[in-house]
This record gives sequence, C-alpha cells and structure tokens, in this order.
Amino acid sequence: MSVLSLASSLNMRYLHDLDDITGLERARESRVVLNDHEVGRLLTGAGYEYVHLGSWADFSQTAASADRVLTDQSAFAINAEFVRLSIVMPLQSLFRGEFGGRQAVGTYYLQKIHGLNQVQALTELAQEEPDHAQFVFAHLILPHEPYVFDVDGSILPPSATEELGVEAAYGRQLEFTNRFLLDLVTRLQRREDPPIIIIQADEGPLPEGFFDIEDVPFETMSEADDRMHNAIFSAVFIPDGMLPLSEGEPVTSVNIIRAAMAHALGQPFERLEDHSYSFANEWMGPYREITDLAFSTP
Repeated sequence: MSVLSLASSLNMRYLHDLDDITGLERARESRVVLNDHEVGRLLTGAGYEYVHLGSWADFSQTAASADRVLTDQSAFAINAEFVRLSIVMPLQSLFRGEFGGRQAVGTYYLQKIHGLNQVQALTELAQEEPDHAQFVFAHLILPHEPYVFDVDGSILPPSATEELGVEAAYGRQLEFTNRFLLDLVTRLQRREDPPIIIIQADEGPLPEGFFDIEDVPFETMSEADDRMHNAIFSAVFIPDGMLPLSEGEPVTSVNIIRAAMAHALGQPFERLEDHSYSFANEWMGPYREITDLAFSTP
C-alpha cells in the first residue's frame, strides 16, 4: 500500500503506532504522518532546500516541510481529481473489474496531466547546477497503469489499452519510463557535484485480475503473488562512497533511507531490524509479518 510504505520510508521507522487502528482511520493517519515526514524535517533543518514533486495520488501531492512544490495543482488537474473521486470511483465500486479499474477515463487524464508535468519538472531540475544542498522527492506513478506514454514519450489515446492489449500498452509505458529514468540519472551523475540518488518502488503489482488493492484476498493470496506484491525494486547511487550494505543483501526501504541519511548528514542512524509487513486478511486490516517471504528467492 503506497501511502503506508512511503510514510514508513520517509519517517525511517515502522509505523507500529498505527497498529491498533484499521480501515479509513489508519488511511487518514498515515496521510498525516506522510505529509510531515522526518526526512523532510531533518534535511530542511540542516539547510537543504526540499523540492517536492507529487503524483495524482492525493497523499503525495504536497509536504509540510517542502520549500518548493512542483506538483501540478492547476484547476484542470484539481477538477480531474474531483471527477475521479466523485464519479469514477463510485462507479468503479458498483462495477468492479468491469469499469476499467485504474484505466478508467478520469484516472487516465490524471496520469496524463501529472505524468507530463513530472517529466518536464524532473528534466528541468536535472539541468540545474544548484549552489546549495537540495533534496528532491518525486512520486512517479510509472509504469503503473493507466498506460499513457508510448515508447518515445508521445501520448497514447485512452483507447490504447483496449486496442493494443494490456501487455503491449504496459510494455510501451515501461520502455519509456526506463529510458526517461536512465537519461535522468545520467544527467545527475554528470553534474559537477552529483547527488545521492535513490530509485525505489513502494510496492509490487497486484495479483492478476485485480485492479484495486481493496479487493485483494490477502488471506488466500498465493505465495508467489504475495512475494511479487511485497518485494520491491531498489537502486542507490552514492557519489563519494558506499552504503554499509552488501550487494544483494536483503534490506527494507526504511534502512536504505536511514543509511542514505547518515551518509548525507554525517550523523549516526542505527540500522533497525529488517521487517516487512502486509495486511492479514483485508485492506488496512491487521498486519502480518512477511519478512521471510519478502526476502526469499522464488
């Protein structure tokens, strides 16, 4: 669940203070914790400029400690989100799996609006040579559906997924995402003073046939689907050193962020025990620990 994994990572801890609440109350509280996260407070307190680039997901659009927010907050983007929340999602709940899931038209336009804004904003930021310490957080919903981008960065029509098929549309957006990120990383690494770079997924794909995490039967999910959803991709670049982690060593995103912050600030952030959690039987329900499963090899 993106809001929980982001809130946990950016606060460099496991959210055990939310253990005793469930459902919408936990969803609301996790948004509060994410909005005013520890990483932002520590870095701005140390003199960093915090540049925040959120997605169309409401929980990542801004942050309390950000100096600059580059998330598209235009009237068009806000109206598109209103349509998604007030019309698309209610219809989706009535016609689950038949109304297009996240490929629904309202969500398609949100992905298009925010995706184009994010690509432009990150490209421009990478061209800068800041004369001060800077922390940039970007929450990209790519290559996540809806499938909006073609291989060359041009925009696919809303009908593309139906016409091309999910696998082909996903493949095109994935190829564009990979090319864009590789170009972005290359630009940043060529700076006179290159930054620490962390590229990290916040969750894996849902089981085949599911479009909404609220519908996933966690209690009966297969081991393969469970591992796929909870094991994430993570890549770290440290320009003048190495994190105290062995290559290929299983580690949670909480500890990756703690190690990177220790390196950036020259302060000790003790490594916590690595733990990974998922829901036991329902969305935002009780937790179950899945550390062994998430770190195991298929």
